[in-house]
Order: sequence, then C-alpha cells, then structure tokens
Amino acid sequence: MCGIAGILNLNGRGVESQTLVQMRDTMLHRGPDDAGIWIEENVGFAHRRLSILDLSDAGHQPFLSEDGRYVMTYNGEVYNFKALRKDLEQKGFQFKTQTDTEVILNYYILEGGDCVSKLNGMFAFAIWDRKEKTLFMARDRVGVKPFYYSFSNKQFAFASEQKALLKIGVDQSLSESAMDEMLVYRYIAGANTLFENIKKLLPGHYGTIHANGELKVKRWWNLGEKIQNHQRIEKPFEWFYDTFNSSINYRMVSDAKVGVLLSAGLDSSSVVKSLQINKYDSIETFNVAFRDKNHDESALAERYCKEVGYTFNKIYLEKDELFYKVTEASYFHDEPLVHFNDSQILAISKFAKSKVSVLLSGEGADEILGGYVRYKVFEYQKMWPLLKSLTSVYTKFGSNHRIDKLESYFKLNNKDLMILSNGNTIYPYDFVDRYKLFGISMLPQYRIDVLEEAKKIYPNNSIRQLLYCEQHTYLQSLNDRNDRATMGAGIECREPFTDYRLMEGIGSLDNKYLFRGKKNKYILANSIGKLLPDYIRNFKKIGLSVPWTDHFLNDPLFRQTIEDLDKCDFFKLGIYSKLNIQKLKTEFLTKGMHIPLITQMVFGAIWYNTYFNRISS
Repeated sequence: MCGIAGILNLNGRGVESQTLVQMRDTMLHRGPDDAGIWIEENVGFAHRRLSILDLSDAGHQPFLSEDGRYVMTYNGEVYNFKALRKDLEQKGFQFKTQTDTEVILNYYILEGGDCVSKLNGMFAFAIWDRKEKTLFMARDRVGVKPFYYSFSNKQFAFASEQKALLKIGVDQSLSESAMDEMLVYRYIAGANTLFENIKKLLPGHYGTIHANGELKVKRWWNLGEKIQNHQRIEKPFEWFYDTFNSSINYRMVSDAKVGVLLSAGLDSSSVVKSLQINKYDSIETFNVAFRDKNHDESALAERYCKEVGYTFNKIYLEKDELFYKVTEASYFHDEPLVHFNDSQILAISKFAKSKVSVLLSGEGADEILGGYVRYKVFEYQKMWPLLKSLTSVYTKFGSNHRIDKLESYFKLNNKDLMILSNGNTIYPYDFVDRYKLFGISMLPQYRIDVLEEAKKIYPNNSIRQLLYCEQHTYLQSLNDRNDRATMGAGIECREPFTDYRLMEGIGSLDNKYLFRGKKNKYILANSIGKLLPDYIRNFKKIGLSVPWTDHFLNDPLFRQTIEDLDKCDFFKLGIYSKLNIQKLKTEFLTKGMHIPLITQMVFGAIWYNTYFNRISS
C-alpha cells in the first residue's frame, strides 16, 4: 500500500525533482518504508512505499519494465497476482521480483487497458509509455484506493491525496456546487471533490492522456451489467459461504503481519470466524472501547476473541485526545469528516501499527447485504399510508427523534428523492423549510444518473434501487474514510465484503436473501453467521459511535469550537454563508436543537481552521 503522484507537462517543459519530492513527501504517512522518483523531460512519477509484498528493495518504485519502455507508480494490492504471474510465465514473461507491481505492468504490456479486468484487488496506478508518449491511469472497481487529478496551466498532475496537489500550487478554491452537495448529503459523490480544480477518477474507470493533452475516460467495470449477465446461483448459501472464505483467503496474501478491526457485530465477527475456519493462527484483533457502556462493545468482542483463540487489543479515546484525533483525521481526509468515526479508526490504526501492517475490516457488508435499519422504510413500502398517519398523530402528542425523523422523511413525498437521501441526517427540503436556504442544489447529476441506472437493473424494486445507489455513493465515501484513516497511520486496510465476486453475485439474488429477519443480511446470518455464538448473532450493534453532543457541550475544546462557529471563515463561503450561525449555536447550546447540522458544522470548522495552515507549513 502506497502513495503515488505524478506530473505530465503538456507544454513540453521539464518536471522538477523538487516538485515531485514535495508531492511525494506530503504523503509520507502512506509509505514510510521507501521513497522514489522518476523523471524524463516533461513527465515525472513519485512514490512512497508501505512494504506488504516482497519486502526487499526489489519492490522499489517507480518501477520500470524489463525493456525500459514502461514506467509505473502503483498503490494497492492485487490478491490473485500469483495466479496471474503463472499465466504470464507460460506466455514467456520473466520476472525479477515477487511483487504484484511487476505482474500488473506485464499484464498491461500484454493486454493494454483491458488488463484491469483480470485483477482482483484494490488499486490505483499510472503507467507512462515512453515510446508512444501516453499516460494510462486506472482505479479499482469499488474505489477502495483513491486517485485524484488536476488540469491547470498546461499541466496534468495526479496523486493519492488532494493535499499533494495543493502542495504544488493547485488552486485551493472550494466549489460552491460541491458545498451544496456536502451540506445536503454530507459527502460529495462522483468525480467532483470539494476543491473546484481537483477531480476523482471514478471507481471502475481508467483514463488515457495522449500527447495532445486530451483525457479519455472509460468505464471498465459496470456492476449493473455484471448483475444482469450473472449466471444463476443455484445454491446461494453455499455459494456465499465459499466465496466469502475465498475473499478472506485472498486478503491474507501478505508478507507482513495481518490483524482485524473487530467490533461485536455480525460483519467483523464473520471475518474472524472465517480466519479461524481457514486455520490462520496468531491473529491480533483491535477494538476501540468506551467507558460509557451505552457505546461500548469491547466486552463481547474480547469474549469472542478468547473463544476463537485470538489476541484481543483495545484502546480508549476520550476528551482532549478525541479532539486532537479529529483534527489529525481531518488533515488526512482532505475534506471535512463525513462519518464522524474517522478519529477512532485513525487512533486504533496507530495503535495496531506496532503489531501489524495490514488490517481486515467488515466494512461494506451493510451496503452490499442491506444491513442498515434505515433500509426498512422501503421494506415496508406497502405500509406507508398507515405509517404516515401514525407518525403524524404521534408527533402531535409527543416527541421522539426517530419518529420525528420518519415524519420528515415522508414529507419528501417523492420516492426518487427518498432513495437518494435515505442516508441523510437532514432531508433536502428541511433546508428550505427549517433553515430558509433557497437556491440550493438538491439533486447532483451523478446521483441522478446512478438512480436511473438502478431503475433499469431493478425495475419496480425500490429497495434494490436504493442499495445499488448506496454502493455507488455512500460505500465509496466509506472506502475513502477507511483508506485515509488507516493510511494516516501507515497501515493497510482490506475489506473482504467488497470483493467484486460477492457484489456481482449478491446483486443477482432475490430480495429474500437480503431483506429478511431482524437484522437483514439474511444470507450472511444464515451461512457463516450460523457458526457465530448467539451473543454475537443477537447483539444490537453499536459500531464506533460516539456521544458527540455530550462532548460538544462538556469538553472545552469542542465547546470552544461551537462558540467560535460564527468566526470560522468556512461559513462565510457558498451556501453556508446563508445560515444564521449565531441563532443555530445559541439554540443548540440552550435547547439542544439542530444536532445533525451542528455536528456537521463542528467537523467542518475543525477541518477549515487547521487544514490549510498545515498544507502551507
């Protein structure tokens, strides 16, 4: 796992080594084990290495092909590289390393851009063809590994993180349309970022730049097409069990030690159970504990670890330390934190780094298998008229957060908008009705396009349309969160549930294999989940949740951030400038109002107050 960067000057001017080193070493955390640059006239690559496969110097990057024609900088892991290597050897290719880097490069030499369809893993890489003067870039199917780029002043630059681009002078201006989307949906989906002049290469896409500077992007993996063309799965439970175990075995391919991020939930516990089934020993597990028992899962996780014979580790993250970890995580994330548990993942990853270099996570299971409670609204779609009536009556006589939120959700009165905003903490029209924000863009084009695609794949099946949209939006934001929080600690995170074979196969199954039982994820609960103890199967998962409101009110550093919200320049930009900050913070501090919005604003303020200073230092 690594940090990559590069520059292609389209006006022919040379690339300066100092510029590449600046980009590279801004991402030191992504690769503390080795560093390299390669320059030839108007093109240059940079690399920071976290050694996972072939720990020797042979894995040094940027990496040149045997004949010297191709140069590659690569971030990621391809789990099936050994099988691919055998195939290449049979075709006459010879190898000088034991890395997956060399395998990818040789497959590119053999098949060009189509090589990516052979790869099972997470990756982002760039290859320069010194003969044809073309730059090729690719990103993995689900967007586990990041790839950002910018065009400015006849220069194309790319990097694993936005900060590497900002460090060399890419315009720091924020995009007003992106700020709209972030306010409404909490994160920015698709190719856009918060920065006006920085874009993402979309997951499952690759791009090519020729000498004329034209960037051509192609979608090489289309989940919808794969679902529609998937062969019928005759025995779904057996198929899931076998494919999940295969995914685990692939993600144990490493020359460095592997551990597990373990809660007491079904997902990460299933990862641990699979490791036990496949006879992996000496596994270290890691957990963030809370002294508030309403937010703590550590006792059950520790009990389970003892039963399977693995080592359990936990840390506490509290008060000032929590604030500083939020600040640090904000820097690594490059944008305001979205999921509000980045700090916990960063902290446990820093702790785990002393013991392992790779972590397995249960991330992705909810979005792929339909595990969130919020999906149940669409499970009971036939009951909407009754539910609307009941919530309306209930809110007249009392107040309950979940009921109030459900009533607000039903007020959207538009199924498409309900699908697109299912994961929101505040619903789009609330910004108009409650906060008087007019002219805000509520329907970003990328989200609309994904929904239209979902309708073609799952006509008359709203809940599967919702799940498909989540996999192309919310899941990608979680992948980004996991990458930044773990790589901020110089550690690699692998997510077995996001194996493309699972995603394609599950997408082809009937609803009953997902949306059934108390917790949904029926196929998981009734395959490998059946082997878990009842106290895990029946436990109501908490996750890495934090009582943020209590911290905002009682911890001095968080409290001061709220007191100073109206002084933060972030809220003088774009749509945020139209908010009545003074009124919002007063009503929060005195009446406990506006919790979702205040939470988002606190994390936005922490990011804005610290990020640019650190970039410029």
